[in-house]
Amino acid sequence: MSHLIIVGPPGCGKGTISKKLAKDFNFKHVSTGDLLRNTGDKNVQEILKNGNFVSDECITQLIEEELLNNSCILDGFPRTLVQAEYLEKCKDKNINISLVLLINTSEKECIRRIQNREDQREDDRDVEVIRRRLKIYHMCTEPLIEFYKERNLLVTVNGNKTKDEVYNDVLEILKRKGI
Repeated sequence: MSHLIIVGPPGCGKGTISKKLAKDFNFKHVSTGDLLRNTGDKNVQEILKNGNFVSDECITQLIEEELLNNSCILDGFPRTLVQAEYLEKCKDKNINISLVLLINTSEKECIRRIQNREDQREDDRDVEVIRRRLKIYHMCTEPLIEFYKERNLLVTVNGNKTKDEVYNDVLEILKRKGI
C-alpha cells in the first residue's frame, strides 16, 4: 500500500492539508494527534497537555493497523528517526512511502495560527506550551528531513502562504510526481 507523509511544525497546516488531500484523492487521513487524543489513556493525555511527545512504541502500535488496511496520508507520523526507520522496515508488509511533504512554516506564523484556531485545544492557549511543542518538533523531527532527503522522497512547500496557496502548491507537486 502507498502512503503520503506530511511533516512540519505544529500550526503549519498539516491537518488542514491532509484532510483536503484525503477527500480529493480518496486516502485515509491518519492524524497521530487525533489517535492519541482519542485513546482515553490518562498518561497519554497528561503528556499531550504538557506539550510533549509520547513514546515511539505507543505511536507505532496505534498506527500500524491503519497502514496495513488503507492508503493513508500520515499527519504527524513519523516524528522521530526511530519512527521513520520503523516505517522503512514495514516495506516487507507492503507499506510504502510515495512522498514526504515538508510544510516549512516560520515559528511566528505557527504561533499565530495556533492561537487563532477555531477549534482551539486547551493546550493551544499557553504560548509557552506552544513554544515547547515547537522546540520539541525541531529537536525530534528535523533529523527526518535528512533521512527522507537521502531517499529522494522529501519535497518542501512554503507554509507561510495562505492555506489555498499552500494546497495549490501541494497539488502541483503531486501532479509532477504522478500521484
